[in-house]
Amino acid sequence: MGSMNRLRAVKTSYCILSGCIAVLGLIFLIWPQISLSVLCRISGCVLLAGGIIKVVSYFTKDLYQLAFQFDLALGITMIVIAAVMIFHTKALLSMLTVCIGLFMLFDAALRVQTALDARRFGEERWWLVLALSILVALAGILLILMPFAAQGVILRIVGLNLVLDGALNFWLAKTTVKVPKDVPYEIMEDEHSI
Repeated sequence: MGSMNRLRAVKTSYCILSGCIAVLGLIFLIWPQISLSVLCRISGCVLLAGGIIKVVSYFTKDLYQLAFQFDLALGITMIVIAAVMIFHTKALLSMLTVCIGLFMLFDAALRVQTALDARRFGEERWWLVLALSILVALAGILLILMPFAAQGVILRIVGLNLVLDGALNFWLAKTTVKVPKDVPYEIMEDEHSI
């Protein structure tokens, strides 16, 4: 597969995954009575898919390299957390909300940096990435501060967090991943290295 086609495929996968994360969040918002063990395993599967896509994304060069710049570390972290969520569900349930909150807070902090980098590159809607990052961070802080709240409340906060994070990653991929038309990949790499 050519470099441009691979970049398009990764961008599409990234957008689809972001949509799936947002849909998962909506499910938790609409049906907060779902059991925490089911939540843990479903989230683990989505996280595993997301981690794999993020690791692959990191090794795919786009013009600005904004959306994928932290994806190697995030992807590996997601894969490890996903394995724990899927195979050690019972042990994780007691600290599930804190773990999700910390991960979302970490992800949001990296996306704030991405928003500021996008501003330097002249991306007009960098502020939207910044605003979504701040909302994700606030939802993550809520999860950290309320680990023993009622299950319905927790699932709604997790759902809100996933919807915001999915929207953030979708918007980031759509606006900052540039796939130039009719430009050889080698030229794009040379321009980026100047």
